[in-house]
Amino acid sequence: MFEKASEIMDTLFERDGLEVIAQKDEKELQLIADAVAMGEERFAFVVDLVGKKLTHAIGISEWLGIPNEIFSLKNYFQAIHPQFVQHLILMAATSFEVANSDDFELTFNKKYITQIPLRNSRGEYLFCKRTFSVFSISQEKTGRRVITSYLNDFVIISEFDETQDLQGMAAPRIIEGNSRDLKFEESIKGKAQEKFATKSTTNPFSTQEIRILKRYAQNDTSAIEIAKAFKIEKNTVYTLNRRILEKTERVYNVKFEKAIDVAKYLKMEGLL
Repeated sequence: MFEKASEIMDTLFERDGLEVIAQKDEKELQLIADAVAMGEERFAFVVDLVGKKLTHAIGISEWLGIPNEIFSLKNYFQAIHPQFVQHLILMAATSFEVANSDDFELTFNKKYITQIPLRNSRGEYLFCKRTFSVFSISQEKTGRRVITSYLNDFVIISEFDETQDLQGMAAPRIIEGNSRDLKFEESIKGKAQEKFATKSTTNPFSTQEIRILKRYAQNDTSAIEIAKAFKIEKNTVYTLNRRILEKTERVYNVKFEKAIDVAKYLKMEGLL
């Protein structure tokens, strides 16, 4: 998954002539370090999108069991619960695309909040609240301003229960000041749906499978009704349903009994 994330990083901005024009005050990093030193169940690091590496690692040794100085971006992706990885990559790519667009002003005050399970060195998953915020802003030759690094700040909520329902938790809530930025959230959701509808590394389904999933997501319908709606054989629908279930389990690490349940899951995650 690190390779997929790396490919996406290459598409976020033009690297030639990129110039850092603003960076967050490092006092926030010191406050996190002080909190960790006081025993708070918290850790953080900065993701450098240009160098594709982590910097300013804090509390990783204490809470994930990996020394701060060797914890890498690849280690981070390996620590993410398998069910979350694909959706997290899609939502991250979409969030950067929306944030870097002309529709919104880049600020240090906006917080992107999700919940995510991360595995420690003992193989145990910790359920964490992740707050992502811009750490540095750069300018391309064209004058466009883009995010070139961001701060990931994690607070441990509890030990993770594998039976816990994770649906909807990876979709970000956007906070600026004391208010949710619903316009920004809707932009991310809409763009993510557009990306998901196009077969890609984050969407394993064929065009026909997506059509069926969208139909299932709209209402409780049967294979026979699907076959009539799309003028295909009932057995073809059964075959497509089976492929949907197989792909969902393989790519998202989630097992469902029925394709309609996959559709409901994807809709809840904001992808349909």
